[in-house]
Amino acid sequence: MNLGKRNLLGLVYMAPALLFVAVFVLYPFGQLIYTSFTDASLLGGGKWVGAANYIKIFTGDPQFWKALWFTLKYTVVITPILMGLGFLLALLTAQNDRVLQFARGVIFMPVVIGLGTSSLLWFWLFDQQVGLFDKALVDLHFAKNMIVWFTNADWALWAVIISVTWKVVGFGMILFVAALQSISREVVEASQIDGRQARHFAHAIFLVQRPEYARAHHAMQRRAARLHLPAQRVHLRRI
Repeated sequence: MNLGKRNLLGLVYMAPALLFVAVFVLYPFGQLIYTSFTDASLLGGGKWVGAANYIKIFTGDPQFWKALWFTLKYTVVITPILMGLGFLLALLTAQNDRVLQFARGVIFMPVVIGLGTSSLLWFWLFDQQVGLFDKALVDLHFAKNMIVWFTNADWALWAVIISVTWKVVGFGMILFVAALQSISREVVEASQIDGRQARHFAHAIFLVQRPEYARAHHAMQRRAARLHLPAQRVHLRRI
């Protein structure tokens, strides 16, 4: 088979994926960019207004800057928590022991719970009157009084971080477990022969599985961002 036929065959195989990306990713993205330059809303409209929307956001909408600052703090805090906790849980449960397999299943379970269900669950858990979270903090003497989580920017941030970590960290753990289990036994044994085991083992893991960790980081960040937006809207309505 000559080079031209190989390229054509490759394009044929890629066509379904390219079509999917064009229809469900590129077209909506382009439509979003176009809509941002109009006065379109959920009730209709669509008149071209140029950069008026962007000017209004940057000069006359204080909620935008609050949302941007909230998102920046959220990203800076949630990233090391998801990566570090996910990797730690993967190290603790990477062995194919029945007890550890059961533990992985329990930790992963929140991932498969629907977004609406988990949001409603944490909304009631953080409720200052009937929520179990506040009651536990007071009973364990971590707080003197019930905390009203969603009326204060700092408390709202931590409420979102706690709920998102519970929902997403199991997904990262599974990705890290898959990466750890794919490391060859020779690499592990070679790292354990050296006297400085912990440092060399960690170096070997990150060196061999660096692409997998980058993919795990990207996947967890996408899930965390998707969960962050509804919570941010609730927070902005209340301040």
